[in-house]
Amino acid sequence: MRTLLGLVLILGVGCGVAACDRQDAKPYPHAILTPEPAREVPAVALVTGDGKPAPRDLLTGHWTWLYFGFANCPDVCPLALEYAAREHAKLRHKDRVKVVFVSVDPARDRSPKLARFVSFYDPAFVGVTGERAAIDQLAKAVGATYVIDPPAKPGGDYTVSHTNLVFVLDPTGKWVASYVPGATPGAMTADFDRLTQEKH
Repeated sequence: MRTLLGLVLILGVGCGVAACDRQDAKPYPHAILTPEPAREVPAVALVTGDGKPAPRDLLTGHWTWLYFGFANCPDVCPLALEYAAREHAKLRHKDRVKVVFVSVDPARDRSPKLARFVSFYDPAFVGVTGERAAIDQLAKAVGATYVIDPPAKPGGDYTVSHTNLVFVLDPTGKWVASYVPGATPGAMTADFDRLTQEKH
């Protein structure tokens, strides 16, 4: 399965996203991208796998590590969630950071398997999906992209190509940074141990 990281990097620079020098960027020294200024993220109606409305404060009141993917993902999503789980587990203030997985494949993931898939990596992780319009609005706000790859034959299985980045929202719900899963082990832990200490 291919990802769209290269595409989002190109589009991000073109729409005002600044590539950050890993050594000089503050307050997110390990982020690969930061929007200048921080970007508003719209409140959209999302649902859990079993169809229940997601909490209103899903993306506010705490730092959010946001990832777009799909439960049938064979490799990229599991690796990203494993990375997020390792980084999150080492945080001094885990309760101040919420990991949210947004499925861009509601046709298959509006079901209990979404919660099973996400909670396998950490029971505290939240899996949500929603109507296509809501997913697209949220993805556009942070520069994420995805493509539903057509099945080899009608009605057959299919995969999804998607951006492989962890998008960070601050406690007000603004997009402030993005990280490449697994690029630098310990990177997000280091940044957010400092941020959660400073901001609370």
